[in-house]
Amino acid sequence: MQYSYRRSKGTGSELKVLAENGEKKIKTSKLFKNIGIRTVEDNTVKYYKLKGEKSDICEYGFRQKSFLEGSGSINKESYELLDSSAIEKNFKYQTQLGKVENVEDLKHYAQNILNEVLVDEKSLIVTMLDRIMEDVQSLNDDVMKPVQANIEKILETLNNVSDINNSIDDIKKLTQLIKDITEKNNSLLDRFAEQYDKVICRLESIDSRTERIEGTTERIDDRTERIDGRTERIEDTTERIDDRTDRIDGKTERIDSRTKRIEGTTERIDDRTERIEGTTERTDSRVERMENRLGKMEENIINKIDEKGSSEAIAAATSQGKRKVLTIGATNSKHSLIYQT
Repeated sequence: MQYSYRRSKGTGSELKVLAENGEKKIKTSKLFKNIGIRTVEDNTVKYYKLKGEKSDICEYGFRQKSFLEGSGSINKESYELLDSSAIEKNFKYQTQLGKVENVEDLKHYAQNILNEVLVDEKSLIVTMLDRIMEDVQSLNDDVMKPVQANIEKILETLNNVSDINNSIDDIKKLTQLIKDITEKNNSLLDRFAEQYDKVICRLESIDSRTERIEGTTERIDDRTERIDGRTERIEDTTERIDDRTDRIDGKTERIDSRTKRIEGTTERIDDRTERIEGTTERTDSRVERMENRLGKMEENIINKIDEKGSSEAIAAATSQGKRKVLTIGATNSKHSLIYQT
């Protein structure tokens, strides 16, 4: 069974009872036993569902206990309190007032329900609950105390009067009082509905933001994984480059060592070349001096031969049957004068 609530201007509050056999309408202004909004399908459960602008987004049960409690003139059903199911996934504030006797009990009971809600947006519900408590307290201060006293007085008068015509004024007062109570209850319900609409909208906005954040987080995770993969490949490439660099450094060191040895050998060769060049220069100088001496000696010999006479020298040599050889040696050259017959 479902119920929906709406305000009907000029005729009080109207509650639709959506039963299987069709729709049933009850105007509370015509039901004396129902203070505020009360509808009874089985005379045990009092429940209503507030309808939002687009869809049913608020669902809770809340009615004040009958102001006429203790009066024998009021039907038993008027003492019944609305109840509903426990808080569900969409964080609906619902409460069962069957055990509530006053505002403090209501706060305690509502807080127990709130403690069972494990949601991150708990602060929003707490704020909403505080506002509801303020409205309830205002209702108690402004309505409950004077209404309870006046209604009990009027009912007592009605019960003791035999001629109802003599109590028309009292009945009018009672009717006006019931109308005032109904209007205050309707105003309270409107405030509740407005508050719940705002809370649900906030929760839906938070859910939407959470979904976007989760989507962004997933994309960031994917990018991070790709970056990690690229980083691993870069690290592998870097390791291979380092290995190649180490091998190149080793080869470079060996080349540098060989170059140093070659440079040392070249220096030694240069030293030897310089020494050889020095020796060659000295040898050439000696050869020149020896050639000069040899030339002088040849001139001296020729002069001596000319002086003694070439014929005697030749004859003496022939008669002796010998070969006379004149040899003059030097360090790097040899010159010979040979006379032969």
